[in-house]
Amino acid sequence: MKAFGLDGCKRGWFYVCLEGETIECGVVATVADIVQRASTNDTICIDIPIGLHDDGSAPRGCDVAARQVLGRGRSSSVFNAPLRPALYTPDYPAANALNRKLSGKGLSKQSYNIGNKIREVDELMLTSPKARGLIREVHPEVCFWALNGGQAVLASKKTDEGFDIRMQLLESHLSQARYCVQDSLQTHPRSAVARDDIVDAMVVALTASNSFYFNTLPELPEVDAKGLAMEIAYFTPQPNRNKQAD
Repeated sequence: MKAFGLDGCKRGWFYVCLEGETIECGVVATVADIVQRASTNDTICIDIPIGLHDDGSAPRGCDVAARQVLGRGRSSSVFNAPLRPALYTPDYPAANALNRKLSGKGLSKQSYNIGNKIREVDELMLTSPKARGLIREVHPEVCFWALNGGQAVLASKKTDEGFDIRMQLLESHLSQARYCVQDSLQTHPRSAVARDDIVDAMVVALTASNSFYFNTLPELPEVDAKGLAMEIAYFTPQPNRNKQAD
């Protein structure tokens, strides 16, 4: 059984695949590439909104819940997902105007900038029964919050301090984590993959490898008009659970 963690990067998607004590890292152009490779017993976790409102001003409940658990120091890492119709517009002004018309609120540039990736996953989930059965939405900062005993990691992941704290949390479950990050940094240029892309994909993969122990934000997720759950999955570690040997 394999566990895949995906995080968007400049060249597509950086992925980490965990299978037993084996860790594989790489870049794929599309999420469909991973879905095609995966078996029906595998789990794919991804840092991208899944399940979207078509109209209305209320944010997704999972985004609200994620901001609440992360607290003031890290809540800004969770942004409101765009409305689905806004994803299928030709440019930012059109997307912003349509989102405002349907919800009374504009669309942030941050949301729009990853709109292509949100649309890619939305289309995949709506057209591929296999993808729908494999993929779960997560948020890296929620994953680290859970690994850190329900305390958000306040230091930015882009700083050396924030990187070291997150690596220590990862290494408590994946003994090869630091080596894999260093190897990936040597393999992929920064123009393709950033350091935090690798770290995020790794914690997402670790979360996927513990799918039997998933909790969700919120505990009872909403379902969108297409039948997709609007949830953010995470797991809370227990002593000696799935710790890899050195």
